[in-house]
Amino acid sequence: MPKIYKERAILIGSFLGGPIAAGYLLAQNFSTFHQPKKERITWIISALLTILLLWATLTFEFMQQLPYGLLPLLYCVIAFAIVFVFQSKNIGQHLMAQGGTYSNRQAMLIGVLAAIFTVGTMALTGFVADVKTERQTFGMLNHEILYQKAKIADDEVKQMGLLLTKENFFDTIHLKSIYLEKQESKFILYIPVLNKAWNNADMLYYFQDLKRSLQSQYPNNKIEIKLCDTDIQQVMKVIE
Repeated sequence: MPKIYKERAILIGSFLGGPIAAGYLLAQNFSTFHQPKKERITWIISALLTILLLWATLTFEFMQQLPYGLLPLLYCVIAFAIVFVFQSKNIGQHLMAQGGTYSNRQAMLIGVLAAIFTVGTMALTGFVADVKTERQTFGMLNHEILYQKAKIADDEVKQMGLLLTKENFFDTIHLKSIYLEKQESKFILYIPVLNKAWNNADMLYYFQDLKRSLQSQYPNNKIEIKLCDTDIQQVMKVIE
């Protein structure tokens, strides 16, 4: 029997990862409950809320002055309301039938990943405002690669984007934006991440594995990944 996320797991993921994480966890449950219409609506709403959050944060200064934890608590309230109204009965029936559940740790990991790449998207959006860049989008979520034509060719960006999609870095869960440039024969990927995530052992292993996979596809080029703070010009960790 397929697994589901229990109420507590959904609240944990929502608190850490915001609307994208909440949308993923809720949509997974709707999928397990064979409710495709509600699954699609959940994805649409979570995507719209994420876009609205990014826009509001970059547009209104007061958004950056809100008390820490206020927005995450709001995400939890919304997620709890959705679970209570639309999923609590099905969750109860699933558990009574001895159905499996995902761990709270799994939900926590999803929440952290969602937060990392949401912050990364915000950082790159601010960078674009100061530097003239081009962009190409990939995958169902329209993940972005930003670049400057003077530093890399369009076809090379497209090839890298398709490979990142194939490697499932550009997935169907977390919207991501990266900056790509080429220095001689070396490709450099700038990936903004949540503060201090570059010191997380699991995250470093994830990016090291991604680098190895990319490098295997570019035997004649060096691949380098730079993990950045909210300012992508502030490189915190280099994976080479």
